[in-house]
Amino acid sequence: PKHQDGLPMVAVPIAYLSYNVDERDHYLLVMPEAPGKLLCDFIDETKNDPSKAANVRTAFYALGRQMANFQNRFAESVDSNEVLKKSISHGDLKCLNIFYDETKQQYTLIDNESMQRSLDNKVPRFIDNFRLLYGNLLTGEVGKPATILEGVDLKKWYPLTVKSFAEGYVDVFPVDKQAQALTELRKLIDPDPLHFMLPSWAQIKSLYIDPIFDELAAKYK
Repeated sequence: PKHQDGLPMVAVPIAYLSYNVDERDHYLLVMPEAPGKLLCDFIDETKNDPSKAANVRTAFYALGRQMANFQNRFAESVDSNEVLKKSISHGDLKCLNIFYDETKQQYTLIDNESMQRSLDNKVPRFIDNFRLLYGNLLTGEVGKPATILEGVDLKKWYPLTVKSFAEGYVDVFPVDKQAQALTELRKLIDPDPLHFMLPSWAQIKSLYIDPIFDELAAKYK
């Protein structure tokens, strides 16, 4: 994938292969190798290591900036007072579909075929942003527990990740638009837009997420 500063790279297939085994067709997509490691692996390696707290903050701040730039770049051109206008959605942006190159603080998105659904009809940003912060920790299918954070102190984890992502996301906007960007980012997860993914979302939000956004509201007022 080619790199453009401030944006995530998007790995697209360069070849499609098919083969038949036991009278069943199978298909392979060949893509350039993404640099770094899966975000799931980065999280797993750092989640219980206090010495890696700065690395986690840096990673999620960069993720917030790159996703804001990406969504702004492809936002719909409409006359609206909204800052977070509808944009392209990856559609399945969990940590299994994101590579992180820690040496360059660069992200690469893979498994992008669902992105084509929003190329012509832009969608609200909540799906990708919500999954990045919470749903991306579901390493399996929708509805299964976020086992990657089993045993993690969420009171410490979310300030490292959610707060850093939100700061990176909001800092992309002009200073006079940052407070509005934060307000709209918060509204994307209030109320629970994906309750089928996290049944305990109301409790998580009340205990951990709301205090973070309250703190950020004082910063970006």
